[in-house]
Amino acid sequence: MSETTATYDLGEMQPAPAAPRQNPAIRIAPGSSVGARAIAATRPVDAITDSLELFVPGTGQLFRGRWSDGFSVLAGTGFLVALSWAIWETLDRLAATLTALGYSAAGGVYALAMIYVCLAGLHAGNVLYGTTRGPQRAHPIVSGVASALIPGWGQLLNRQPAKAATFIAGLWAVGIAWLLASPWIVALFDTYGLTFRPGFDLISSPIVLWTAPIVLWALSIYDAVATSRR
Repeated sequence: MSETTATYDLGEMQPAPAAPRQNPAIRIAPGSSVGARAIAATRPVDAITDSLELFVPGTGQLFRGRWSDGFSVLAGTGFLVALSWAIWETLDRLAATLTALGYSAAGGVYALAMIYVCLAGLHAGNVLYGTTRGPQRAHPIVSGVASALIPGWGQLLNRQPAKAATFIAGLWAVGIAWLLASPWIVALFDTYGLTFRPGFDLISSPIVLWTAPIVLWALSIYDAVATSRR
């Protein structure tokens, strides 16, 4: 009697693949802000580059490798600053030249005012379009202290460039009020016969000079802290 043996191919025994491990530091629960702040903490380079854009427009984009945008903004800022310095240093000779050509002697003063507006627009616009945006938020203390130093800085750290640009534009507007109230600007206006139109002198009144900065700083700090805690 022959004996048969059946052979079964069971294949190779392979262990079940292990489930991918998740980093609890970056797991974001719905409605939670702790995980978002943890992610923001892993990208400090964004906070650095955005802060560079706040202090020297164009440098943050250069740091990111956006050479054309960074050099364009930086060169434009440098040109406007150099032009304003040249006009200021030659204001008397420029006034005499303009008078000889039949133009107003205050043309140099008007040019300085236009350069100021252009610098403000370039600064705020570059913050709006040249910085990062997203759902990440900084720590409330960090954003609050940053906005206490410079209005809009905390909004940049919270990756809200639109709000940051708004507060920076407000800071430039406050600067106009303080410049118009400064003694050397008043003396400059008297030299060239410039006067404020009715109602325009309200900008340099003590009420605006002190109320506007307090409101601007308070709103910036409150918004930065409240946004970080959401």
